[in-house]
Amino acid sequence: MTLLLSLLLTSASLITTVPEAVKMAFEERYGEVAAGEVAWGVEGETYIASFNNVRDQLFKVYFSADGNWLQSQARIYPSALPDRVYDHYETNYFEKDVTFLAEVTLPDQLTEYRIEWESYEAVHVVRLSIRGELLEAKEIPFTDLW
Repeated sequence: MTLLLSLLLTSASLITTVPEAVKMAFEERYGEVAAGEVAWGVEGETYIASFNNVRDQLFKVYFSADGNWLQSQARIYPSALPDRVYDHYETNYFEKDVTFLAEVTLPDQLTEYRIEWESYEAVHVVRLSIRGELLEAKEIPFTDLW
């Protein structure tokens, strides 16, 4: 999936102007990433930087408008999921058209997992704990993405 499509599926809009506080926070955390390798988007008050990390994984970083880091998402393969998360994935989403599977790092070093899949009407987003427990499931109609 391209960076553009990835941003669209999170209902973010591509932008070219990023607040200085967000740019500085990004450079402090990810200074090794060249500016031309980052696609920026905004969703509400949240700024999203998307790029390929050193492992060539799609990586998304979320910042508040004042530059506070909110979370990071690294695209992973099902084989990299913890056992309980994989069991949940295999039981519930294995036959779905999964478009994004990510390990999410949150403040305080909390980790959870995100599964995005598509139906004909919507993008479905599921959040799982590291123990495979369902934290949230939501549907974003395609009409809300455009």
